[in-house]
Amino acid sequence: MNRAALTLLIVAAVLYGIAMLVPMGGDSRGWSLWVEVVEIFGSKDWQEEAQSRSAVLAAGFVTLSFLAMGGPFLFPLVRASRPTWWVVVVLCAFPCAAVAVLWRLREGEDLPGGSWWLVAALVAHLGGLFCVRGAARKVDA
Repeated sequence: MNRAALTLLIVAAVLYGIAMLVPMGGDSRGWSLWVEVVEIFGSKDWQEEAQSRSAVLAAGFVTLSFLAMGGPFLFPLVRASRPTWWVVVVLCAFPCAAVAVLWRLREGEDLPGGSWWLVAALVAHLGGLFCVRGAARKVDA
């Protein structure tokens, strides 16, 4: 089970890497999202009402990025500690829920092309986390 978990976490990192290279819509690539994130948090008024939704989406994107790229490296920690596993699962479940809500709010409209790679990375990461089993404990007989 742990081999499947590690494989899914690596697949999530690869899918995230692909998402950064494919077109997101128009002629922009996935990596251009980082430019927008820096612009959102770089402005002095990012806490205002109009910017708050963008700031929440940007924070979710940054969380997804760290989880997807750090998943294979977090594997030993997540495997060894159940509280760490819960924290990472909750951090991954919130963007999953946000994507589901945004998809529902779009009322059947398709997501931009590159967004599907990000969704696939998120789902692969969450699936990998659910496959993680704790380290086997030695029982003295």
